[in-house]
Amino acid sequence: MAQNRRDFIKGSAIVGVVGASAASAEQRLHDDPPWIGFLHSTALEPDLEDAFVEGLKSDTDTPNVWNGNSSSPLDAPNRVVIRKVSVRGKYGRSQTNPLRNAAQDTQQLTPNPKLLVAAGGNVVAIAVNGLTYGTKPIPVLVAMGRPDSSISQSNIKKIILENDSRDLLAKKIGHLQANFSVTSFSQMVLFYNGNSKMSQPQLDEWASLTGSAGKQIDASDPTNFSATVGTADKDNTKIKLKDAIQAAIGLTSGQSVRAIIVTSDSYFTMHRGKIIRLIKNLTTRRVNPIKNLVMCYPLDEYDQDAQQAGFDPDTDFAIVGPSLTDVYNLLGRRAAQILGNVGTVPDTEAATIVTKP
Repeated sequence: MAQNRRDFIKGSAIVGVVGASAASAEQRLHDDPPWIGFLHSTALEPDLEDAFVEGLKSDTDTPNVWNGNSSSPLDAPNRVVIRKVSVRGKYGRSQTNPLRNAAQDTQQLTPNPKLLVAAGGNVVAIAVNGLTYGTKPIPVLVAMGRPDSSISQSNIKKIILENDSRDLLAKKIGHLQANFSVTSFSQMVLFYNGNSKMSQPQLDEWASLTGSAGKQIDASDPTNFSATVGTADKDNTKIKLKDAIQAAIGLTSGQSVRAIIVTSDSYFTMHRGKIIRLIKNLTTRRVNPIKNLVMCYPLDEYDQDAQQAGFDPDTDFAIVGPSLTDVYNLLGRRAAQILGNVGTVPDTEAATIVTKP
């Protein structure tokens, strides 16, 4: 588990560590800088760090929080310190000790914690939901994949990427049919991670929408192409993406247009560059290149990476899903509201869905 403490914004007068020379002894005693503990199941990408802090600095929801409000804990010269704890995908469906330990670390070892933020899927939401918070619980913000009624602690506020997951999956299917002429369910493959807590609900929705005619591959166990998650529970770090992608392609025919629908899994997101490179290698190799393949990606962040690899968004891939950048910006804005005690943060919010092309 990688851990570090760092200033998220270079040269920022708002987010960072207040040194001894920057504040009087009285201010240091009275105004200890608030800390945010930030837990992620894989690793927090620099662009998403920036989006979070830009949201934290924004006055969209928190006018006068940063300056001019002497009662606000964020009023200058105070600063916010953010401590990251990352698990780097080292967990499985039942192998949750690393996540649980990381959640406890984030809560207990963050100095002067005023807020916990957890991102990277439902597994992280479950981890922070399992913490003991005492009589004065720390507020918690989570970004999670889909609704989960077990996340029930009253101090947890949720931003959900796929608030109506079945409807979103139906949109992906319809988009592939209407815009890419993938007409047969048997030419569509759901590419999912069996280590995910949400894998079986995904498979159930897939079977319902395709009349069980759609194909599926478990990236954590490419020998399993049934509509039921296997009993094997592997660490994410043992996933062999190349084998899994080839297995998915092998379930379809190159005689007509076919599609792989990648699920919104945090491990896939962390390795989206590798996924795109593997598809590039398979579709451009000199001997027996893969043809008539369309990829359907779950997040807007795949768009730029795919285009930089030379894929055409009009013919080679689709995006149907939220923007993580927007989600993390919203997390930052809600964090500012909580720290500044401004307004009411919704218990649950749904991310905006992007469709391209």
